[in-house]
Amino acid sequence: VSATLRLMQVGPVVDRIARDSFRVLGRMPRGPRGDDEVGPETARVVYEGRAGVLRDVNTARLVRAARRQGGVLRVIPRIGDFVVPGT
Repeated sequence: VSATLRLMQVGPVVDRIARDSFRVLGRMPRGPRGDDEVGPETARVVYEGRAGVLRDVNTARLVRAARRQGGVLRVIPRIGDFVVPGT
């Protein structure tokens, strides 16, 4: 019962997520950082749909499209962010 009640509190949940995240990051390889700098922005795609909460991003499809075009893609809004047309 105590463990269930702890999971209902925000603080312990955030603490556990942070500890798990740092543990995973600690296992990541630490290779040399590349000197490849991203060039200047050449295009920008803005959202034109209705205002609402971002629920899903098809990351695999976006990566394939960027690779085909030889580009770098940066998705700024995060899942759960409220987006409006023009952002």
